[in-house]
Amino acid sequence: MRTWHILALAALAMLLPTATLKAHEMVKIGVINPQKVLEGMDERKVIEDKIKSERDKATAEVQRRKAEVDDLQRQRNELRPESSIFQEKTNQMMEKAVQFEVWARLKQAEMDRTEKEQMKALYDKIRDACKDVATEKKLDLILAEHKPELPANMETLKPEQVRAVLYNNDVMYANEKADITQQVMLKVNQKYAAGGGIAPAVGTNNTGGGVAPQK
Repeated sequence: MRTWHILALAALAMLLPTATLKAHEMVKIGVINPQKVLEGMDERKVIEDKIKSERDKATAEVQRRKAEVDDLQRQRNELRPESSIFQEKTNQMMEKAVQFEVWARLKQAEMDRTEKEQMKALYDKIRDACKDVATEKKLDLILAEHKPELPANMETLKPEQVRAVLYNNDVMYANEKADITQQVMLKVNQKYAAGGGIAPAVGTNNTGGGVAPQK
């Protein structure tokens, strides 16, 4: 019985390396740096320009609305408190101030919501491009690499901060063959160009996105 066990274990030991090798050959892995792809997306640059334009419009609208409130306050301050017009101007000023506050908060929420939706849409496009590249290269698994970098001068960093940066590096090594970042970046930009290079609209009207009211 002991001899039979020894022979069985020996046979199993001879088969294990072959089985392991086949498993490695079957699973092909690629690595991508999502941040680099996002930074290199033509669509992201167009969207950011649109968002900046909408924020500039919103800032101009903030200044206009604030000027209305300030003008009503100036008119009221020139009146005597006991006069009926003083109370009328006070009511007008308060109404304008409330409208201004509500408008600013709604615009802020609108712009934040739009930006979050567009961020998700861009990320989904990166995922789709990963799938395309994986199909072309016959890859089974794509790992997202996050490569935090330490500053050249670490004198201002505490040891726990250095550890946190190093521990956030989730891919310790990937050779050039495994890294498909550039292929994915090319793929998303090709799809964007094929679609006419038109990014989704930002916001829903010409007054633009959220800018908090100036106090």
